[in-house]
Amino acid sequence: MIESTENKKIKFIKKLNSQTKFRKKEKQFVLENKQAILELIKNRPNLIAFIVITDKHIDIKSAAEKKRIPFYICSKTCAYYMSSVKEPMGCFAVIEQATINPNEINTTLAIALYNIKSPSNCGAIIRNAHAFGCGAIYLIGSCCDPFHPESIRATAGHIVSIPIIEKESIDTVSGYMYWKLDIHASTPIMDVPKDKKICFILGSETGFDEDSLEGVKSCYIPMKNDTDSLNVAATSAIVLYHYTR
Repeated sequence: MIESTENKKIKFIKKLNSQTKFRKKEKQFVLENKQAILELIKNRPNLIAFIVITDKHIDIKSAAEKKRIPFYICSKTCAYYMSSVKEPMGCFAVIEQATINPNEINTTLAIALYNIKSPSNCGAIIRNAHAFGCGAIYLIGSCCDPFHPESIRATAGHIVSIPIIEKESIDTVSGYMYWKLDIHASTPIMDVPKDKKICFILGSETGFDEDSLEGVKSCYIPMKNDTDSLNVAATSAIVLYHYTR
């Protein structure tokens, strides 16, 4: 059993959980959701570098042994040290970030996130995208890290189910009909035509840089009671529901 917080595996997970630059360098992230870890062991074990658990997680230990995934038992002290939450489940899987070739993305429905700063919003959008069959998410401009612990928790384990591609500008994402969500638009979301390939652009409440989105069509979500905006994650769910129902 690993009992020291100075152990290399423990320090490695702690660093992944706390440093964006380290996650990008290693191209890995930490998953702390028990059910999601078990699902990955069952369906995509090749993505798991190694697992660290407390001794109560017999089911994860057994599943990892069957798939020959390296695992280590640690103390509760180590679990609290590594975790990104105050009350950890005591299970940590180090996951490889998928290598994605943007030229191989073949989907009829995508979302582009424009300067979204909140990791929890980003994660919730990823979860919504998975739920409604969205085939790709593009991060435009200076978005947050989608592999931040807050984002990972908000995805409910679906972080590996959808390609996430970082782009400097929307100009570098080709092949879609684009619609940005804008409260001042004249086209309601229900009237957006079902194009062969469509990408909805979602931004923060501060709005868009109009120069970078010149010529992009706009649509809006009809609302009542003088409401002028919604949380971006809620917006993504409504947009995807209306377009895919």
